[in-house]
Amino acid sequence: MAIVAEYLEPSPLGQAEWLKFTALFFNQEAQAEAEFAAIATEYEALTRLTASIQARPTVLTGFSYDGTWYVPGGQSYVAQLLEDAGADYLWAEVEQTGSVPLDFEAVCMTGQPKPMSGSMSVRVAESPGCDRN
Repeated sequence: MAIVAEYLEPSPLGQAEWLKFTALFFNQEAQAEAEFAAIATEYEALTRLTASIQARPTVLTGFSYDGTWYVPGGQSYVAQLLEDAGADYLWAEVEQTGSVPLDFEAVCMTGQPKPMSGSMSVRVAESPGCDRN
């Protein structure tokens, strides 16, 4: 028996690195090392592309379960992934790695679209019940 806890990793590359652990069971350590090195190189190159962007889209993500909306904590791999992709995550300041339970109304109020530079605003998905008026 082995415990796999990649979901606890706070970084996307930390999660990807778990492939090296899995490779141990199949005697594929060398291939896993090479694959991870390629993943890390490409990820870091893509991250550099967004490092200097000025207009960052604001992102709201999460899911609703049993009347509560859950957003990833600001120290989670999801928050890191969004930051690396050039996004401004609404809950980036929450010092938590796991999901944060919130009232649906609070999420709707926080997630109202904000204009980016110029007159453009982005809304990826409309949540039922979030009335902008």
